[in-house]
Amino acid sequence: MKGQTTLEFTGSALFFILAVLGLFALISAEIPNFYDNTETAEKNLEAKYMSDYILTSNTSSEPGLVTEYMQLDKNYIENDLGTVDDDAGNIEYNYTEMSQDLGLEYQYNIQITWYPIVETHRTFIRGNPPTVDGETVDEPTNINYTSAENRVHYGSIELEGVEQKFLIVARDGQYQDLYHNEEWDFRTVRHTEGDNITLNGREYNVEAIQNRPDRPGTSVVLSSEIVFGDGRPYLGDAEEAAEGEVIKLSRYPLLDYPTGETELTKMEVLAW
Repeated sequence: MKGQTTLEFTGSALFFILAVLGLFALISAEIPNFYDNTETAEKNLEAKYMSDYILTSNTSSEPGLVTEYMQLDKNYIENDLGTVDDDAGNIEYNYTEMSQDLGLEYQYNIQITWYPIVETHRTFIRGNPPTVDGETVDEPTNINYTSAENRVHYGSIELEGVEQKFLIVARDGQYQDLYHNEEWDFRTVRHTEGDNITLNGREYNVEAIQNRPDRPGTSVVLSSEIVFGDGRPYLGDAEEAAEGEVIKLSRYPLLDYPTGETELTKMEVLAW
């Protein structure tokens, strides 16, 4: 009887030890996961706090990037703001100062993409071009244009003080060919979605040509990276995250022109 009791006690003790070890292993496995989730949440909260602050604070009260609520100051960003001071001393405010002023714990990379929208709702029948502001529209002469569908859309947009003219045509039922110039002369190179075009010395990408069933051909969406005052296409610690988990937060403010016009932008905030 005494031997049986000893065996039962030993078995119970071993079972208890194994259970404790199993529980410890389970907890040990969960602690890193809990820590990772907590750190991700902290990054998201800080990125939201930082982006809220700079998108609602005027440029006169650094750190701030706007002329008014959610309207980015294009002139300030492109001329006075940078990751580091430039050699000429033109940078009024830099990322290091912003990070210190906001007490940021994590590292950041901020990129801004501008999306000008060209209204091309005016139309004419191919081969019968209109006169605009006393100037007759010169149509393209290449085979892609002369074999395109009959209804042609055109319009213009003022970008950085220069009026840019656009003409788009359809093939196979889709508006997909684009021509542009600073004059109403479209005897130029044909472009399609995804192409890069240069307008007044600045590069843009042809993001999309409107083909909705109810309003085909009525607009063109362009995109262009905003370059900060130090010549970098980003504001932050590095162009790419060096290590660790990266979270991304996208915000959609407007871009405020010195002329008073506004255009849609996307601000991408990377934190690691």
